[in-house]
Order: sequence, then C-alpha cells, then structure tokens
Amino acid sequence: MNSLLNQITESSPRSQSRGIKRKTMEERAKAVAKRPRIVPQDDSGLFSFIRNLFPSVSSMFEQNEKQNTVIDLSDTTDDFYTCSETEDNTTDYNTIEDNSMVFLYERIAIYNNDIDCLEEGKFLNDKIIDFVLSVLRDSYRQNQTYVFDSMFFIKLRDIRDPKNYYRKTSSWFKNGVLSKNIWVIPVCDNYHWYVITVINPESVRPQILVMDSWKREYYTSVDIVKEFLKQKFSAEQEGDIEGINVEIIDIPQQANPYDCGLYAIRSAELFMTELVPYYISLILNQENKITSAHEIYQKVELLTRSQIVRYFIDVLKKHD
Repeated sequence: MNSLLNQITESSPRSQSRGIKRKTMEERAKAVAKRPRIVPQDDSGLFSFIRNLFPSVSSMFEQNEKQNTVIDLSDTTDDFYTCSETEDNTTDYNTIEDNSMVFLYERIAIYNNDIDCLEEGKFLNDKIIDFVLSVLRDSYRQNQTYVFDSMFFIKLRDIRDPKNYYRKTSSWFKNGVLSKNIWVIPVCDNYHWYVITVINPESVRPQILVMDSWKREYYTSVDIVKEFLKQKFSAEQEGDIEGINVEIIDIPQQANPYDCGLYAIRSAELFMTELVPYYISLILNQENKITSAHEIYQKVELLTRSQIVRYFIDVLKKHD
C-alpha cells in the first residue's frame, strides 16, 4: 500500500479538441463576451438568467427521455451511448433551431443545447462533465491526478477490434500523461455516468477502482480498460502485466435516475484534492473497507446544478 501511495505525483491534465476549428470558436467566444448582462448575485434566478441570455428552443434530450424514463442497470450488457448521443452515436445539431455558442473554456465549447441538460430531471451531457472537470482541475493546480475527458473512453469503446485498443489511442499519451500515477476516466454507458480510476497504470500490478452511484456487479467498461492497460504495458515495456485488481468502491448512491453526472464529478474531484493519499489508503485497507457513510464524502460535497451555472457565469465575467 505504501508503495502505491509513494508513487503518486503531480499532474497537469489537458483537454481534448471537440473537432471544432479553434479559430472559429475563439471568434464566436469574443462575440458572446460583448453581450451586455447583469449577473444575479445569488443562486436564485441563475438558470433563468442563462436561458434568457442564450435561449434554446429545443433540447437534445427530449427524445432520449421519452425512451428512457427509467434507467435499468440490472442488465450486464452495456449499451454504450454517451449522454449527448443518439443511437447512431451522433448528435443532429441541424434539428436545433438556436444552438449558438455560449462560451469557450479552453477547448470546450458550450452551446445552447448544452445548457438544456442543466434543468432538473435531465442527464448532464459530456460537454458539461468535461467543462466542470476542467474547472475543478484548474482550481487544484497542484493536484496529483490526470483527468481524461469523456472522449477517451468513447474512443476506446468504439474500436471494433479489441486488439487495437492501445494502437488506436496511443497518440493521446503525451504531454505528461505517462508520468501520472492516477488516471480518472469518466464513463457514460446507457446514459449513466460513473468514474473508473486507475492507480499506478504503468506498473505490473495496476489497480482499477469503479466509482458508481448506481452500483452493480459487472462492468463491460472495466474489461475494456483492463485490456487497454495490458496492451499499453506490453507495447511500451515489452512485458506482461502480472495482474489487475478491480475494486467496486462503496460510494453514496444517487436518489434519482438522473443525477449520476453530479456523483461522477464528485468521484473525480476526490482524486484531485489534497485528500488523495488518505482516500487511497482507505480504499486499499483490506481490514476496514471504506463505506458510503464515511466522512470523506462530506468533505467533498456533491455539486449542484446551480453551482455549475455559477461556473458558467464566472467564465462569462472573465470575458467582460
């Protein structure tokens, strides 16, 4: 356990491009910044303020919610649709009447349709998850964790031949990723968010932790990550991993079908704070396993949707 803790180092994560030309996004962001606004000083009216400033006529989730009013995670077969995808893994932005860009944060462009999913009862989409994790990452500048954006696992799961998991994603592993001993991987399967954390991914005995607020016994996503780690180790170190231990961690469970994204954000944040060594020691304690009632889950509070809106407003203020 001590060797695992001693290997934890600082990280400086990066964001991934969304396939939108950066110059165009920056130009549109500057235009957004020029719009006059009076920002509310408290949480009351924050959401309506955003919606009035950037009105969105249709929600990308209307069809999904009609078809998926209840999340059934009892089936061990995972349907890997992300929370902003249609069944063919694409989003039809042509059907959205007003999908103007609200702002640009690093390389993450937030559009009107992204704002819609902040309404109570809707799932957070991948753009919102990536934005919040980037904001948190930047607030913990001395953090010890590399946080992947949601596209990493989407890329993995979309590779048809499992033998190519590493070969087709190896370009992602630069800019300091290889020197980090904790990886946080956001996963969305069947419209449900959770986090897979890898401890010491470069070692012969990495450890996988599943942080799921709607816990189950089996995850196809874990099998994908395990196979990826094996291929990566074999390609880079010309050897074989001796074993991969998998732990499904007991974390607080969500009280409704749609707040999984908020719980996934907290799970990721736990690995960004100064509590990381303590948290890992609790997880690796074989004699006294951590439970969902542990006080550490109160030390890192569950984010609210209004707090995410305030993150938006903070970004908008910086443009003024």
